[in-house]
Amino acid sequence: MVLNSLDKMIQLQKNTADIRNICVLAHVDHGKATLADCLVSTMASPPATWQAS
Repeated sequence: MVLNSLDKMIQLQKNTADIRNICVLAHVDHGKATLADCLVSTMASPPATWQAS
């Protein structure tokens, strides 16, 4: 799937029922961790059943 607009990406991201897993593939030092942190911070809090390890 190729996303041509930021608005489309935001719309897809808001429907969390459709999100299962993500994969970020990029070269070293190209912001993968920063992107993942931003995605996680915009999502709802994890369910109470999740426990920190």
